Amino acid sequence: MDKLMRICKGGLISLLLFGLLTGAGAVILRFTPFPERWNFYWLVAAISIACFFMGLYTAGTFRKAGLISGISVSVVLICVILAAVCAAFSVMPTVGMLRPAYLIPIAAGALGGIFGANIKK
Repeated sequence: MDKLMRICKGGLISLLLFGLLTGAGAVILRFTPFPERWNFYWLVAAISIACFFMGLYTAGTFRKAGLISGISVSVVLICVILAAVCAAFSVMPTVGMLRPAYLIPIAAGALGGIFGANIKK
């Protein structure tokens, strides 16, 4: 039960980190001369950072199977974010929403999982 609570805590911190990075990106793209077409790339980078942290935190909790735990929590985190976006904009989720660019955050989560499993306390 303790490990589940720690994973949920890491998930909440990752979602907050994603929200802060998304907000910062919105401000930067709105008030600077950067083109708005970079918005999706900024979101992929924000999701990647959040997935890396989530993989690091989760694998640090288990201390083994870092690659598997990093990938699995990254997929769950991406699904939660996409579900929240669909709910916010009243859009039905479809398979077409999944893009190859989402493999980058999954890889970042796997990398975080590998680091988290190998970090000494």
